[in-house]
Amino acid sequence: MPANATLVAEEIVGLYSYSMPTAAWSRAGMPILTGAREVRQQAWWIHAAGLSTFQLLQPLIKQLTEAGFEVLFTCVDDVCGGFDFRFATPVLPAPAMHVDLGDYRFFAMQRNVDNSVELLSLLGSRSSTAVFIQIFRVGPADSAPLATADAPVVRGVAPIISGSLRRSPENQGRFILTGLVFETGSAQLGDATFESLQHLSNYLLANPDQKVALVGHTDSVGSLNGNITLSKRRAGSVLKRLVTI
Repeated sequence: MPANATLVAEEIVGLYSYSMPTAAWSRAGMPILTGAREVRQQAWWIHAAGLSTFQLLQPLIKQLTEAGFEVLFTCVDDVCGGFDFRFATPVLPAPAMHVDLGDYRFFAMQRNVDNSVELLSLLGSRSSTAVFIQIFRVGPADSAPLATADAPVVRGVAPIISGSLRRSPENQGRFILTGLVFETGSAQLGDATFESLQHLSNYLLANPDQKVALVGHTDSVGSLNGNITLSKRRAGSVLKRLVTI
């Protein structure tokens, strides 16, 4: 990775499977290649306002092909299948990984090492100021690091916390606030007591230097712009409740 790249999320699962797309999405389905070994996932941020996603991905593809990987499939946003491909493909959660549905590129690769097949995919997209790159790899557990850079590793900038807050959230990365149910079109939480919010409050009180990002979600009813606004309002409602616990 370039020197201005920052690793913001990383997950390593000892034995798991990854379904890697090998063709564009269609109504008939999306061809995949599945590997089941150690699965490594990373999300990187690269601050590069003047460079395209393709310009930043090309040196990485060159490194991988020189290391023996073969490109099985590559596509760009609408050619991949746009919205449908993006949501049929495993993607690390926001804010660690951002995918602009009108500007993303995907590469599926494999190589054979000692009669063993390794799978690797790259997904790149960008915002107005940064490029986001996700790497998924299925291979032997004793292999070299997935990707490195001469830059600080910053986990927790984009909190990726999964499971219970009792289990080292700064390592897990994300925490799903279960039980926060909103009516369609509403950002009101109501007067109920939510155990997940209490867990988060307790964690933040015990770890005052930690920072978290609250991310709201909606259902598929309504327009995209309306749902984006609603997502922000829901995150704001959760914040207001959190600071009053």
